[in-house]
Amino acid sequence: KLLLRAVTSSAMRVVLAPAAASACSHFVMNFTTGDFMLSGRSMDGIEELGAGFKPQGELEFALHAFPTGRGTQRFAAMSWEQSYAYLGVTPYKYDGLPIDKWDGHVISARDVVLEGLNEKGLACGGLTLKESEFEKPGLDPRRNLVSFAICKWGLEQFSTVDEVQEAIRKVHVILPPTSHYVFTDASGRSLVLEWLEGKRQEYVDHNDEGETGFGILTNDPAYEWQVENVKHLKWKMGLARSAVAIPGGFYPDERFQRIWFAKRAIETDPNKPSTYQEAVGLVTEVLNTVAVPHGGIYAADASSTKPGQGDFTQFQIVRDHKDPAMFFRTAFSPSWRRARMADLGLQNSTAVRTLAPLNEGPWFIDAAAEFRSSGSSLV
Repeated sequence: KLLLRAVTSSAMRVVLAPAAASACSHFVMNFTTGDFMLSGRSMDGIEELGAGFKPQGELEFALHAFPTGRGTQRFAAMSWEQSYAYLGVTPYKYDGLPIDKWDGHVISARDVVLEGLNEKGLACGGLTLKESEFEKPGLDPRRNLVSFAICKWGLEQFSTVDEVQEAIRKVHVILPPTSHYVFTDASGRSLVLEWLEGKRQEYVDHNDEGETGFGILTNDPAYEWQVENVKHLKWKMGLARSAVAIPGGFYPDERFQRIWFAKRAIETDPNKPSTYQEAVGLVTEVLNTVAVPHGGIYAADASSTKPGQGDFTQFQIVRDHKDPAMFFRTAFSPSWRRARMADLGLQNSTAVRTLAPLNEGPWFIDAAAEFRSSGSSLV
């Protein structure tokens, strides 16, 4: 009852709102050279909060570096020992009101990890799935995991998708928001978790051109439908007189297909990335194809027609699973910044380090000092 009261409180609804963000995209690159293991993620607008160009209630995010020395972690009646340090994106401010350190005794704002990567290269992201219906609580409250704590629970304890899959079968995942979750590890495999009609669905995606999946996740409809939809697209492309258009909208199925088109073109190109910079640049190219502009954009999965309440891309992330790091940028701070875990001193520490809000910081590189004399321009 205490947990339910916390979740239904006004303050907690603000904290949980980003966990029910409208449109989001995730993908894993399959660079066949094996030198790079990168994935991409975009987080799109929260229409329910009126997030827009001049938002009525602007939500800001923080990136935290959570160290390993924090010991036992508790969430409601559950507890576990934190084994791994990780980077995690959480709500920071709403309409100028700090919520980063809001603590409802049962739930705190920093428990709502929307996106994260741990020191072993395991990443977790929550993306909206409006048809989600979670399980009923079990009789043992110590095995009831609240859905919006899945990333925190997974990143602090596990290093591979196999470990997550084994552990998720031992708990009951309960309560909204309506999301599905994806874990990706350093091998490039992903575990997609959905709850439909109160039952857990598990999909291990080897990023193998549809045999098990395509290394992509967006939103509604559910994952299995999205995979079959791309398989059907591939069938049409294989016909003798094929004429298939690249989907241009921002609906979840069109973003899923467009990511596949872009990702497949890069992955099958004989010119493989030879440098880290090139590999990150190629992930960026795919992210650019699904970036949602500000304004009343059409062909997006927004349910409101009010000004300033449409979807837009708030932030994007490139994850490095091999040398665990996050590159991140926001709508109005579009230059990539990097947080590399090895540089943050997170072993055997208890101090959480924070970069907030994400949309502040250097947003361009001034190139004036890079100009050099190259001689006279006279012929």
